[in-house]
Amino acid sequence: MKRVFVVLSLIAIFSCARGFIIRSPRAGDKRTKTVWAIWQNPNPEEWRRSKWYRLNTDVVTPFKVIISVDDFGCIMNNLDVNEPRHNEYYACADGWRAPHYAN
Repeated sequence: MKRVFVVLSLIAIFSCARGFIIRSPRAGDKRTKTVWAIWQNPNPEEWRRSKWYRLNTDVVTPFKVIISVDDFGCIMNNLDVNEPRHNEYYACADGWRAPHYAN
């Protein structure tokens, strides 16, 4: 039993040292925001009407849009990222996008 504990402890230590364990986002980090909603697979027409769509940069409809409590959006085009959860802090890899409102 002691050997198993020692082996698991060594694996954890080496994983941390090599950076394989993902660090959770912290509230004080400027890149993190609290997740309010997750918009899965938006319809292309709805996406083009949304307040996070940008005509010059958004060629493809995103896989997912993470919406923060302050109405910023995180555009996610790939599947292999950390899964955000409601009411938890999330650090957007590509940066949070400010909404634009029609006048």
